[in-house]
Amino acid sequence: MDDVTRTTVGSRLGLRDRVALHAAHAVTGVFLAIGILTALRGGLDRTENLVVFRASPGAALAWIAIGLVGAGMVTTPVRARLYLRVAGPLLLAWAVACLALDGAGSDMFLRDPQTVALYAGAGAISLAAALAPARATRPTTPSGDAPGSTP
Repeated sequence: MDDVTRTTVGSRLGLRDRVALHAAHAVTGVFLAIGILTALRGGLDRTENLVVFRASPGAALAWIAIGLVGAGMVTTPVRARLYLRVAGPLLLAWAVACLALDGAGSDMFLRDPQTVALYAGAGAISLAAALAPARATRPTTPSGDAPGSTP
């Protein structure tokens, strides 16, 4: 059964697949929503405070891009894990760059604690969901019983 069919039949997805899909949907939704809200609130010409986040126009465009790419990628568990494997390190690197640069050279790297926490948290969740190991299956004998079980 291919991944598209498995996605439409939720009961056939394993826990690892469901975690990857839900994490990818969450990361995609959060970044797309705050990117659009930032762009609508402040336009794309000045740094703006959005509730608790301080966002530059460049960051808003990057957030929209992360969300739009994710929206296209979270259709199957395999593609969702691929998206999370790319987005996770990117977001963690962005958090480290914000801490190290503190806005030097670009407003995209402002050291806003809430924004850095968003990047670090989303990056960590992305990597954890993407790299979660598959559940090991118990080996069975040719008769279908587990080794060492009593008849």
